Amino acid sequence: MTDIVISLEIALEYQDGADTSRDVTPFEGKINRSQFDVMMEERKRMRIHTKREAARRSRKRKRTHIEALETENDILRARLSELDKVISSKGDTLSKES
Repeated sequence: MTDIVISLEIALEYQDGADTSRDVTPFEGKINRSQFDVMMEERKRMRIHTKREAARRSRKRKRTHIEALETENDILRARLSELDKVISSKGDTLSKES
């Protein structure tokens, strides 16, 4: 769409007798090249910021998940230890009865 607008502006300039020997970039007429560069740099900064925030949230979720798994692991190990003791005591009781 921008190219059409620019082409129309060039045609109108040519019709008015303006100098058409100059190079026309796709952004002339609306914004100049330096404004475009500034706009693109700002978008790049915003994109980098957004990606960094997403990565930070991802690391936080991972950390929380790992902590939950470690807690669950501790609970299961304690339960296993209790059951080993119960089995051991039952084995001692059975060997005494024999």
